[in-house]
Amino acid sequence: MAESTAIPMTTNEEIDAVDVGDNTMEIIAYVDSIEGIKYVSKNKALLKFIINNGTGRRIRVLAWEENAKSYENKLSIHQIIHIQRGLFLRVNPNYFRKEENLIPFEISLTKNSKVDFLGKYATEAREMCKVVSTTIKDCASIEGKLSK
Repeated sequence: MAESTAIPMTTNEEIDAVDVGDNTMEIIAYVDSIEGIKYVSKNKALLKFIINNGTGRRIRVLAWEENAKSYENKLSIHQIIHIQRGLFLRVNPNYFRKEENLIPFEISLTKNSKVDFLGKYATEAREMCKVVSTTIKDCASIEGKLSK
């Protein structure tokens, strides 16, 4: 898979104009994080991951049952994806955490949805390797991502 930032991502304006219940908007973004498959009510497989357009919009994506199993092994961090016919839904307020910096709707992949894998999002090395020194006393106030 080629590394590229030349693939045009969906703009903030396009994302902000989405209507809840819409399943006609196409979105291109990169995979920011993958939460993996969990089994929820009645043992249904649910894959959750977050996409990012690179300019300030992060969206949670939900894939259920067969879609979850199909996409689990295909997704990887920084992979650019093109979602077609995803269903845009308002986030359940019980699961919305403002500190995750997500917008208040999510995309549910249905049997009619299509996901294409377009390449890798090229991130700058300094962003990936930024290290912040802190003390034990101040570690609770540090923001950022955990490295694996």
